[in-house]
Amino acid sequence: MKFFFFSLLLFFLFILQISVLPFLLIFGVLPNLLLVASIFFIFYPLGRGLDYRELMAFSFASGFLIDTYSGMPFGVVMLSFILTVALVHFLAYNFLEKANFFMVCIGVLIGSIAYSIISFGILRLYIAFNLISDLGFDYSVFFKVMLIFSVLNIGAVMVMHIPFKKFVIFTDKFKR
Repeated sequence: MKFFFFSLLLFFLFILQISVLPFLLIFGVLPNLLLVASIFFIFYPLGRGLDYRELMAFSFASGFLIDTYSGMPFGVVMLSFILTVALVHFLAYNFLEKANFFMVCIGVLIGSIAYSIISFGILRLYIAFNLISDLGFDYSVFFKVMLIFSVLNIGAVMVMHIPFKKFVIFTDKFKR
């Protein structure tokens, strides 16, 4: 039953990401609701909600859905999601005793920066192996986009914090 609710949330966030958010572009950048949700489920509640395997499955499915819709080479978003969530999960479970809203925001900030760098690195590997062509790249634009992306994702956490917290408490009542 819990799997069903998290699957519904995944599809709802994906539909919201591809249908509503494109109308809310800020400097050509969107927040990534699925990345924010994946990172959120690491922190709330720490030790409850999704275990590591379920979290990785949620991240894989999130990345897969965005990969099917994005114009990037297939697998870039999916691999970036998995590596980012694994990194933030490692940091959270090894360096935090309890989670609060501030820690979630820090986690999303770290995750957003890591996601941007990992995606960029994977794309550079695609270019290095001549799988895609290099159209030129402006590093100053990359850092500006990464900053805006991180701020927008933190804004998304601020908007989604209470509903997500209630969702986790609601789904906690159901057995795996």
